[in-house]
Amino acid sequence: MLNRGRARKLQAIFNRCKVRAPLQMQLPTKSCGTMQDTDMGKRINNDIVSQGLMKDTFVFGNALVDMYAKCGVL
Repeated sequence: MLNRGRARKLQAIFNRCKVRAPLQMQLPTKSCGTMQDTDMGKRINNDIVSQGLMKDTFVFGNALVDMYAKCGVL
């Protein structure tokens, strides 16, 4: 379970990363849902698309849908 305190720390670490590997995108996406941080979620979504990672829709599609649902955007 990702609580709000851990979600904040995770977002801070993610923001400092210059290079982002595919697996580094899942937890920050989840933390955005926990924090209901739509702005950061959209930035992560743009990173996923710009890096061509949406071809793995099972991994990222589910994470993004979950994040947007928790933020009340869907």
